[in-house]
Amino acid sequence: MEARVVIARLGGPSAVAKHLRVTPQTVTGWSTAGIPARHWLRLWRMAKERGLDWRPPGAEGLDLVIVPDTARHDAEPATFTQCSHAAPITEAAA
Repeated sequence: MEARVVIARLGGPSAVAKHLRVTPQTVTGWSTAGIPARHWLRLWRMAKERGLDWRPPGAEGLDLVIVPDTARHDAEPATFTQCSHAAPITEAAA
């Protein structure tokens, strides 16, 4: 499904932008440039919650399982950083 179709079915650029915390102009640009991979998981979750059968590229045959306690729209998305295997995990870092 093309990006412009997904965006339209999810309520348009303004609705998608609000959900993903970007500007509507950014989302409008995705209609031709494609949706950046960093937004795929949140957009997939949004699509699933709204009953739209859309999956990110490469996720064909997979399903997204939404756990009710973690499916909060106001929650910050998980972030990952590169770290050394030699660095110990401390309580402050966890």
